[in-house]
Amino acid sequence: MPSISEKQLFEHIKNNSPDRLYFIYGEEQYMKKLCCDRLIAVGCTDFPDLNLLVMPFETAKTADLYNAVNTCPVLSDRRCVVLDDVDAEKISSDDFKSYEDIFKNIPAETVLIVCQTNKAADFKKSAKWKKLLKLAEKYGSAVEILRRTSGELASMLTDYAKNRGCKLQKNDAFYLIEICSVKLSVLYGELDKLISFTQSGEITRQAIDSLVIKSTEASVFDLSKRILQRDAEGAFRILNLLLQNREEPVMILATLSNAFCDVYRAKCAESNSAKPESIANDFDYRGREFRLRNAARDSRNTDLGQAKKCLRVLRDADITLKSTRSDPAAVLQNVVMELILAIAR
Repeated sequence: MPSISEKQLFEHIKNNSPDRLYFIYGEEQYMKKLCCDRLIAVGCTDFPDLNLLVMPFETAKTADLYNAVNTCPVLSDRRCVVLDDVDAEKISSDDFKSYEDIFKNIPAETVLIVCQTNKAADFKKSAKWKKLLKLAEKYGSAVEILRRTSGELASMLTDYAKNRGCKLQKNDAFYLIEICSVKLSVLYGELDKLISFTQSGEITRQAIDSLVIKSTEASVFDLSKRILQRDAEGAFRILNLLLQNREEPVMILATLSNAFCDVYRAKCAESNSAKPESIANDFDYRGREFRLRNAARDSRNTDLGQAKKCLRVLRDADITLKSTRSDPAAVLQNVVMELILAIAR
């Protein structure tokens, strides 16, 4: 069976008609876990202590997986086996042969779930990940759990708050995403905090600013905004705070580089009479579309040539930071000044 969508997966679950094999992979951790949990619920309906076996990939031998899959359910119609946190890069040629033999001979009363939980899967470059995906598609259902768009995330957050007796305005949901994360697990955690504080009624912007921990990425993007506004005092204040909080200088520079890449891309789009959001799919901004909008807004007084100069400054700083013993704080301070000068000329 070829790859199926999340919608098709939830139809399997709703109709209580699971396939014998599922390969769950993708970038959205929270939804991957939710999908696995829902599949387990239909794959093991009775006596989970006897009919559910979760096997960590790191310690699971193929012989043990074969035995688990081929064990009959006890006082139940189905048995569920989960191979958790699979890493295709660690699967040998012999193990691939064993997996194929297991996958193609799964008994009708067994549901095998293979989860890519934490390991990064690169299906474009890795032959082993491609091979595992093809095996899953051949003998079962492969489901990619995609990162949500910012619009989808905002809707999920407003619904989450509503179901718990609170109201979150859509624009405040977008704001929460911008300052916090695009990961649902993090967003729901912060929203739970806001709901506990608010109890009922509307979650205010003031409550968000007071209670939500702003991500390092959001703070560095604030730094880029100050630079684009030629606000040296504000830029150095944010940089000093980041350094005081012991944020890694290499990560600060990398995130700042990403911010100015956003500016450059937004300027390229504008130079071709296109909206910045139109290039979101070309550079995988799914869930982060707001970055292009913000980059276009904050760089109104910056042209494409100045954006190129900024990227050269950041490239040179990256080389300096990684190949010399220069003081990292001094390198970053110098970068901030050079970026302001680059867009001031």
